[in-house]
Order: sequence, then structure tokens, then C-alpha cells
Amino acid sequence: MPCPVLQGRKAQTLTKSQQNALISALYSDADKFFDQPGQPFNLASMLVPGKVIVFDMKQAPKDKIILYVLAQLQHLKFESREVETPVILVIDEAHEIFKKANGSAKEKRYYDLISKYLAKCASRGRKHRLGLWLASQRPQDLHPDVNLVIVNHFILGLNPEHKTWLTTTLADKNEVERALRLPSAYALFRSAQLRKARPILLRLPRAPNAHSTFIQ
Repeated sequence: MPCPVLQGRKAQTLTKSQQNALISALYSDADKFFDQPGQPFNLASMLVPGKVIVFDMKQAPKDKIILYVLAQLQHLKFESREVETPVILVIDEAHEIFKKANGSAKEKRYYDLISKYLAKCASRGRKHRLGLWLASQRPQDLHPDVNLVIVNHFILGLNPEHKTWLTTTLADKNEVERALRLPSAYALFRSAQLRKARPILLRLPRAPNAHSTFIQ
């Protein structure tokens, strides 16, 4: 099935051969990612100031595409320095892509690989103006390598199921209880750079939608 790549109001589509290449290149080197006929989408040409790019992966293997994007970002931002534009990569449902592998050795190897790519982007990203945002409803299922490189947390909407992760992250049972009792539209902001500071309570503005107008 085609996987649209949205650029504002324009759209491009991965060909079938490109999708097959994404799947078959699971363990290939970054510079040999496409090992079948077909041209990959040109990520460098998409990364221009002021543009938002949305990868709609409902009908595609999102973990493979994310692996390709991470490999390309490492090359473009860290190695070739071809792209100077600051980039923020936002990944929703991150626990589905960078997860703890409980299956076969091959599955574990894959999730170790993709999580290593993300950890490298996170650790070197600030110097090269690359930012990462991960959104997850199940942070306890994130790969350990990913949890280790997360510096800032916005915590909201969690329940007792997440208590173990909260205890590890906040290291204070009083803050854990505070996080579990947060009312709607509130979040805790915790930063590893503020070593002795309490997490900061934030009130979140209501997101705009078709039936309301957001007033700042």
C-alpha cells in the first residue's frame, strides 16, 4: 500500500519497491539502506526552514521508516553536515517503535539497533541543532537505551499502572503520588538538568480544534 509523505499541502508517495526496500533493509548499513530498485524520498530537500513534514504511516511499517529517517538524520546532521537547518523530530506512540523486545533474538536485535540510533541522535543532537520529542502512553515499555537519554519529561495522564516507571524517573515517592493525582489539563515538567529541583507543575492550554478558538 502507498505511504504518503505530506509536505504542507503537497504529497509524495513511496513506491512499492521503496517500501519493499525499507522492509528488506532491516539490518543494512545506513548508506546502503535501499538495496532494491527505486529512489528513496530525499529527506535533505524536505528539511527547509519553516516547513512541517508529516509521515503518515498508518499503512506502512513505521518502525522501518523511522529507522531510515534516523539514519538519514545522523548522516545529514552529524556526518556530511549537509543540512544546517534546525530540526525537531516528533514521534508519537514511541513505545511501539522503540520498545523492549520480549520475542526472538532477531526481534531483540532489531529494537536494540533502532534504539541505538535514537540514543545517538539524542546525545549528539543539541550540538548539531537536532531536537527530539517522544510521546507515549506507555513509557514503561520504552527500550532502556531510550529512557537513559531522555533529559526532560512532561508527565500527564498516567495511572497506577505506570508507578514503577514514575518511581524510577522521579525518585521521590511524594512526587510519584503527585503525578498520579494530577487533574485534567495539568502536567509535571521534570528535567535531569535541574538536579535538586522539584518537578514543575504546569497548566496546559486547551488545544484548538474545529469547534473552538485558542486564545493566547
